[in-house]
Amino acid sequence: YDNDFNVVARLKSGVTSGMAQEDLKHTLLLLKETYPKLWSAQESVHVWDYHVSLIGQVKPALRILMGAVGLLLVIVAANILSLLMTRSISRRREMSLRVALGATGGRLLQQMLVENLLLCALGGTLGAMLAQIATPVLLHLSPIHLPQFAVLNIGGTGIVFVAALAIGCALLFSFVPVLEARRAELNDSLRMNPTQVAGGKIPAQRALVVGEVAMSLVLLVAAALLLTSFWKLVHSSAGFDATNVVTFKTGFTDAQTANSAVFGQTLNQLAARTEALPGVESAAAVINPPTQIVPDLPFDIIGRTAEQDHDFDEKYIPITAGYFSALKIPVVAGRAFTTSDTKASAPVLIVNEQFAKTYFPGGNPIGQHIVIGKAMGPEFEDPVREIVGVVGNVKQLGLDAPAPTAMYLPSGQLPDSMARLEGRIYGMSWLVRMKSSQVNLAAPLRQVFLDTAQIPIAGMTSMDQVMSVSVSQQRFNMLLLSGFGVIALLLGAFGLYGVMSYTVARQTKEIGVRMALGAQRSDILAMVLREAGLLVGVGLVVGIAASIAGGRLMSSLLFGVAAGDPKTLVAMSILLVVTGLFAAWFPARRAASTEPMEALRSE
Repeated sequence: YDNDFNVVARLKSGVTSGMAQEDLKHTLLLLKETYPKLWSAQESVHVWDYHVSLIGQVKPALRILMGAVGLLLVIVAANILSLLMTRSISRRREMSLRVALGATGGRLLQQMLVENLLLCALGGTLGAMLAQIATPVLLHLSPIHLPQFAVLNIGGTGIVFVAALAIGCALLFSFVPVLEARRAELNDSLRMNPTQVAGGKIPAQRALVVGEVAMSLVLLVAAALLLTSFWKLVHSSAGFDATNVVTFKTGFTDAQTANSAVFGQTLNQLAARTEALPGVESAAAVINPPTQIVPDLPFDIIGRTAEQDHDFDEKYIPITAGYFSALKIPVVAGRAFTTSDTKASAPVLIVNEQFAKTYFPGGNPIGQHIVIGKAMGPEFEDPVREIVGVVGNVKQLGLDAPAPTAMYLPSGQLPDSMARLEGRIYGMSWLVRMKSSQVNLAAPLRQVFLDTAQIPIAGMTSMDQVMSVSVSQQRFNMLLLSGFGVIALLLGAFGLYGVMSYTVARQTKEIGVRMALGAQRSDILAMVLREAGLLVGVGLVVGIAASIAGGRLMSSLLFGVAAGDPKTLVAMSILLVVTGLFAAWFPARRAASTEPMEALRSE
């Protein structure tokens, strides 16, 4: 027998997972000694953290998405901070006057803190309300299945987080402009005409633009990597053709699974009557179609000792005769199964190329003999089977996983216990290849299965849809991160536009002087674009380094593309440079169109 049990237990205080693992190993040894016929030599135990087992598969994707959200938040905060710094400079004369009248630095900070707290509180409240509305919609679109205990409503913890975030942003938005304002001399600020725009640059604002460019590049590169990965994933060879194939599930009665001979005969009758329908090219049954889970069973190769085998367990896939033709899986050596492969005929087996490469490297597997399930006890032990064919590899575990080694068996030659297990508990999946996508087989198929075996069919869908569902999480991650990347690109462009616009306005007099001394409009245009290009260039250097490091963190989500793919880095850098220069073009053109006399009179 193959014992497969999941046990949930709470560890005593002070007991570690390693200690529990050792205790269970000792218990299993006692069970094997007491009941040797019930336990195979390959069976073992393993302790898993229950929480990790529930969320382990979705944790990497959630971490990447949370990181993207965090970067987007920082970009938004940087944009707001840049705007507030610009506003604080326009209020510098007001602040200097307050200081001259006796206001302390703490009093000025308090005033700005109150103003920014009101803004952040309003933004945090609106954001929490939007999150409450948008979260269910987003999760409905997401293929990520969270555990039942996951609470999606914004409770006390969520409110505390929003409040802490609002307070932190308010402090940041208040301290930085105050510190920047303290750099100005009091007398100079008092003499400043509010309408005058003096020359000079604000280092903090330039640093913010550099940071925005770097973070935008990180998000763009991450989105591009996922996009490239998804494109390669859906265009990778699955080893079968899903076009014009529909699939559905059926169960069987006790009488239909009384033994493998009856079970195989029932399946062959259903397949034959399905193929007789107009518009049907071929039909077959399988325990589960590609991209879905199939069992692993132990086996032995006749003529070899256990030490000579690489592994004992491989994919065990019972099928009917038309399976390979229904999915157009190529037979590369030997033959495919036929309806004459029944319980009364010689036991046969077909393996895939990966199996042949693993267990018969450089040799010919055709004619070799294998026994399956010997370690599981006499009830499940197969007769010795001869390998009669080798077929192409199929990505049975999903498009993002390599093709496993697989053993295909005729459904009519299963041990009786396996036939009952497959038919009653797991059921069989059917694959029907149509001659055209315009054929509607839903009603005729239901009628065939009701008339022939008095069983209903369930879950009819196309194999294209099955494959689409198998990559739905990758698609969702790609779309969501691509959306974040586009938003980051736009925010970065707006941030650069704002800084360059303000810089041009502050340099109005300088531009007028340059033009009065003979500078051409093209020179002014080049000067502004050069400054913008410098900011973008520094941001790209920082962003490329951060993107390479971030790509390594998301390597588990990638398929067919390296985390530091140079083509992706170059393409996204060019996109960011073009966007940045485009954003700076409008302030640069405005500066180049300045009339020298008007600029000089701005004093």
